[in-house]
Parts: sequence; structure tokens; C-alpha cells
Amino acid sequence: MTRKQASQYQRLSSLIGTQPTSNEYCFTAVVVGSGYGASVMAARLSPFFPNGQLVVLERGQEYQPGDFPKYLKQAVRELKTPIAPLGLFDFKLTSDLDVLVANGLGGGSLINAGVVLAPAPSVFEQKSEGKPVWPRRLTASQLTPFYRQVRQMLAVEKYYDHHDVTVVRRHDPQLEGSWLFGKEPKAHTCTSYTLTDFRGQTIYQRSPLAKGQLFRHTVKSWAAHHQRRSWVAKAPIAVNLTQHHGSLNAQGIRQFKCNLCGDCVTGCNRGAKNSLTMNYLPLAKARGAEIFSQVEVTHIRPSDQPDYRYLIQATSRYLENNQLKQKKLVIYCNLLVLGAGVLGTQQILLRSAATNYMRFSQRLGKNLSGNADAITFTTAHKAFSGSVGSGQQHYTNYDTGPTITHIAQFFDPPEQHFILEEGAFPSPLLSLLHNLSRSPHSAWHAKSPLNHSLVWLAMGKDEAKGQLSWRGNSFHINWQHAGQQQIYQDIQQVLQQLANQQQAHVRNNPRAVSLLGSQSAVPITVHPLGGCNMADDITHGVTDDCGRVYNPDGGVYPGLYIADGSLIPSSLGVNPLLTITALAERASYFIIRHDLPNLFPQHTQITNKIATAQPATTKPYRQATQSSA
Repeated sequence: MTRKQASQYQRLSSLIGTQPTSNEYCFTAVVVGSGYGASVMAARLSPFFPNGQLVVLERGQEYQPGDFPKYLKQAVRELKTPIAPLGLFDFKLTSDLDVLVANGLGGGSLINAGVVLAPAPSVFEQKSEGKPVWPRRLTASQLTPFYRQVRQMLAVEKYYDHHDVTVVRRHDPQLEGSWLFGKEPKAHTCTSYTLTDFRGQTIYQRSPLAKGQLFRHTVKSWAAHHQRRSWVAKAPIAVNLTQHHGSLNAQGIRQFKCNLCGDCVTGCNRGAKNSLTMNYLPLAKARGAEIFSQVEVTHIRPSDQPDYRYLIQATSRYLENNQLKQKKLVIYCNLLVLGAGVLGTQQILLRSAATNYMRFSQRLGKNLSGNADAITFTTAHKAFSGSVGSGQQHYTNYDTGPTITHIAQFFDPPEQHFILEEGAFPSPLLSLLHNLSRSPHSAWHAKSPLNHSLVWLAMGKDEAKGQLSWRGNSFHINWQHAGQQQIYQDIQQVLQQLANQQQAHVRNNPRAVSLLGSQSAVPITVHPLGGCNMADDITHGVTDDCGRVYNPDGGVYPGLYIADGSLIPSSLGVNPLLTITALAERASYFIIRHDLPNLFPQHTQITNKIATAQPATTKPYRQATQSSA
């Protein structure tokens, strides 16, 4: 992405609190955070409030294509630390569980691979001590219509190549709702609309990606040799592969087709990944929401002003004379949505509870899950993998592809099934990785050790027994023996067998022996879940099935909601973005129709809009209403 291209992107956010006299603000509705759940809430609720009366508060900076790191030095500067609170990569090392999340407008969508997968229906049927883990009113079938809506908004595609010509599935359920659904055969037939990539190639002309081929061959060979049940398929991803090339998307944002550079997880400088800054957030802004970045919420409590329900304490950060300044803010509102991410939302609630202004369920901070995430590398493959990303430099004569294009699922034993996905080495990290490999060849060379390696990303079902606590004016993640769970042993065993099948070597997460002194394995997760679990009652969770926060004095806090991955009461075994976003779509639907009229009975503008509101897709919403009745 050139700076000329980058300049085509207008900023969605502005700063607040930069004026010397302003430190107190009043709004009707506030959404804290800008990840998948928060962005949905902002987009869906904003039409029901006057312009500028629903605001989004994001603690990180705004990033647009061209702003993301391209080199190691830039990536290091983007590490979030106490002295660099606006860094993109928020990496927390603890003695029990390491966590990597994003810090920026768009949340995790900025640095994920955009894999849009629904969990198995059995996830919603889990029981613990004979009681349902998930709220009884929430089932896989009830989320189906909202999955469709999310796929539409995220414009989900799959990377098809000429090997797929005979197997492309019409009406692929993993694409249902996306613009591509039902058009899959047009990817390879002579029609009036032929799908082409950034080179203008059709599926007939498009070559398979080397890392995808090696991944597929390795898994299938292993399954045949060990007579194990598994399948390999193309991954549904929120990446613009064949639709827009310099044209405006459905939200009026200019996008370019993916150039297969492999840098999805350090930020897309191409403008091809369908991050939240390409869809839900611009939709919210177009509908009247005001978006403020670099504002970190620390506490909430009941308002001391009679016209407002909640008081928010926050810190605004901004540059002045090349120095980072901080300013304390007080914000009043009547509707408050916490979508600051799994760790962020829990930290706000735990801090607030410590002040004794508000009380929450005793389950707050409990049942934290790492989604059984694991990352492993296999090296010394005889075959070329093409796993090294090129970024926007185009040093290579091969295509890396989007970070993830394939999924493999394993079913033996059934209770421990998990998935594997192939990854890529993003170009900003190459100088570090190449130095570690000690190769005389450049990182992009066909003989580079990195180009004969595979990145394996695993997800499964862990025990969700982590706990986030507030002690000594700081936060702690506690999960004794987290890395010794059976699921990690099963994943490791399969990965070792996969490597042996190809006469390759396994390189595990170096935190298998903790840097902090513990001799037990320390898992790393990029998909933390839970801690503010939804449940049927306050005894078992922090919120109900729509994210309404339970009040220990009875009922729920009026106008207080949670909308992020902290609601999810168990691991999902797949990338969680689709579930988080669909839960927020469902919650916003019921909040608009059931809660807003009661929260704002005197606001005729709001009630009139609710009365005339029409769902975006009538049939799915009708199904959802019936199933939740």
C-alpha cells in the first residue's frame, strides 16, 4: 500500500478531552471498546439516538491501511507497555496463561486472520455438574440467522484455486449470508460475472498456495497412515479476495483485492482484510455515532446526576508538542455497553466493584478460557512451503496467501476433538526469525529454512478454569496447571506425528518452560474467552443471554450491557469472532425491541424510530424471535 493509497482512507475517529477546560461530558449512550461485539452494538443502536448522542470509546489508536508496521523496528514500537499505552500489540505474560490481544480501533479484527467459523452445535449443549453451561434460551439454531447477517457484513470468502474447480460447493453453508453464497460456481464458469483475483485471474488460472498444499498433504497422509478420522477444507475468511479492487464496498470504504502477502496478523496495509474499520464501524459512524479513540475507561458507577444512570471515569491520551499527555474524564450516560474485550471489560468491572459503588455476580472473573489455543512450527520439510510473507515489498516470486486458508479437524477421541489451521510468517517479524534460523539465504529465498516450515495454529476445548482477579492494585490471571490439560497433550501428540510423517522437526512454544520460573507449560492464547459468563441466573453467571448485567439486589442493572468474548461461558474449539459477533447481533435485536422503549419512555424520537424499525432481513429475525419466546 503506497502512501497515496493510504491517504484515500478518512479517519473514523477523533480525540476527546484535548481542550484545557473540558473534562466532563454527557451522552445518551456509550459503547466502550470497538471489537466485534462493541462495533455491532454501535452500528445497530446508533440509528435510535440523535446524531452524536451514541459514542464509542476506544482505548487504542486508529489504524488505517498504510499505518501498520512493515519492519521489525516498527513492530517493536507497537508493543503496548506502561510507557507506550497506545501500542497495537497487547501481550501479557503471566505464570499460568499468556495472552495476546489488540489495542486499537477495530479490536482483534486488526491483527487476526479473519477466520469466520461457527462452533459445533454440541458446544451449546454442554453441561457442568448436570446443569447447562450456556443459557437455556440460547441454542445453535437460534444463532443461525445471526451468523448469516455477520457473514454478509464481513463479506466472507474462500481462497479457491484450480484444484477446487471440480469441488467448489454451491450454497456452501460456511458462506451462507455472504455475497458469495450461491455464486460459488461463478468462480469458475463462463458467466456474465467471473470472479477474479488482484491479478485478474479466474479460478482456472489461480495456482494453489504452497503452504496450503503442504498442509493438506501432511494431514491427509497422516490420517491415512494412522487410520484417524479428520477432514481438510478451505477456511471461510473475512478477506476481500475477488470483490472490490479500488472500488467502494457496501459501507462506502475503498478496498483493494488481497495481494496474498501473508501479513494479516500484523495489520493489513493493503486494505483487503475486512476488519471492523471496513464495515461495522463506518456503518455506525454513518448512522450518527461519534467515535473517540485513545480513551481508556477505568471505572463505572451509578451517576450522581439525576438525569443520567451511569458515571464513567476514563483517561484520554493525546500528543502535545510530541509528548503523550493524559487527562482524566468524567462521562455521564443512560445506556452503557461494555465491549472492551475479555480482559478489558473484566478489569473495568473488577475495579468498579472494588470501590463498593457497584456489586456484581460472584462469578465475575471466573471460567476464563484460552480456547485451547496453541501455536507450533514444523521445520525442515523437504517440500517448499512458501510460508514467508512478503508484505507490500513484493520480494518474492511466489504467493504466501492470506495467513489462514485451510482448516483440518480431528475427531479422535470425540471428546477431545480440535482443529488445526496453517499460518504464515508475517514480514515485519522476518528479520528476527531469519536471524534465529542462521541461514545464509535471504528469508524469502526458496531454500530459506522458513520457506520449508509450516506454522500450525490449534484450537480446541479446554476446561475454562482460569480466573482474573484484582489484588494489590493490579490484575492477575490464575489457572494452575493450565498447560497440563489433556487437550494440549492430544494436540502435541498429533503435531509430533504430523512432523514425523514428513520427516520434519517440531518447534514448540518456548514457554513450555516458563520464563517466570514455573516448570509447568504455559499456554498462549489469542482467543481469551469468559469471565463475565452469560447464564440463566446470577448464581451461575454475570449476565443473561442478551448481556444484561445482573444486579445482586435483584433483576438487572437497567441500561448496562456486556458485548464481547467475556460473555462466552466455555471454549468454542474454533476461531470465536463469528460467535461473538452473532451474539451481539442477537442481543442488539432484542435490546432495540424490548429494552429501549422501557429505558427511554419519554424520548419520543427514540420510541418512534423503534416503532418503525424494520429488521435488515425479516425471515431470520422472525425465526430468532420465535425461538427465544
